[in-house]
Amino acid sequence: MDLNKTTLSEQIYQILKEDILTQRIPLGEKLTLKMLKERFEVSSTPIRDALTRLTEEGLVRYYSNIGVNVISPGRTDLQELYQFMGDLDALAILYSSRSKDLSEILKELEENIGLTRVSLEKEKLTQEETSLWISHSDRFHLIFYDYCHNTRLAVAAGRLRSQLTIFSNAYETGSL
Repeated sequence: MDLNKTTLSEQIYQILKEDILTQRIPLGEKLTLKMLKERFEVSSTPIRDALTRLTEEGLVRYYSNIGVNVISPGRTDLQELYQFMGDLDALAILYSSRSKDLSEILKELEENIGLTRVSLEKEKLTQEETSLWISHSDRFHLIFYDYCHNTRLAVAAGRLRSQLTIFSNAYETGSL
């Protein structure tokens, strides 16, 4: 028998996170406990746990006595987010440059750049090719986090990357 080893709150968290990142739940959308209980057919405890994690990750905001809303960025939010993400990337590059695995880092970067070049040589990309290019671009940055040997830096950057994903998907869908 195959057992699902993730908790109910983890499963709900993953579903909601994916829905927010892909804009199936749009920016600014209010998430009510009642609506989520009906959707997932569960008690409020795993939903509250999932919402707490989404709040900690900065994907939703909790307003006392009001509820939870998916974040809705303003111009300043985006500027600050991209600036801070750049600062974190610079730290990851600095830390990874001190790694004993420099040849491995260079190898991965060369492979990644090669894959990215293939996409850039085309005049027009399909949606699937664009998604692949975005994946290669993300991987380029993540290589440095893999070798920076600082889990707190990597976790902080991961949280911000989720917010960036929301914003870029909202832009692509025209909701931003």
